[in-house]
Amino acid sequence: MVKIANRFGHGHTSLIHYTFDWTEWLAAGETLASAEWTADDPTLTIGDGAGNGPAPTVFESDGRQYAMVWIGDAEVGKQYVLTCRATTSIGQIDEESVLIVGVDR
Repeated sequence: MVKIANRFGHGHTSLIHYTFDWTEWLAAGETLASAEWTADDPTLTIGDGAGNGPAPTVFESDGRQYAMVWIGDAEVGKQYVLTCRATTSIGQIDEESVLIVGVDR
C-alpha cells in the first residue's frame, strides 16, 4: 500500500521542487545516502539535470536530512503518485509518496 504524505496541485507548465524531510525516521548519527524518485506515470517529468531541472539530490540543512527533486509537465486534470525511495548510511530503506494533481495555472 502506498503511503500518501500529502496532495499538491502542480501547474502544467511549472517546474517545481518537492522535498521530503526524513529526519524523524533516522537514528542518531544516521544520514541519507541516496534517494530515488519515481512516478506512477512516465509522462511526469522528473528533473534530470538535462534541461528539466537539477538532478534529484539529498542534503542536510540545519541538522535535518532532506531528499529533493524537480518535477515538470503535469497534465491538467491528471493525478500522479510521486514516490521517494530513501536509503540511509546504514542501509535502511523506506518510501514516501505524494499525490500530484495537474492544474491550469
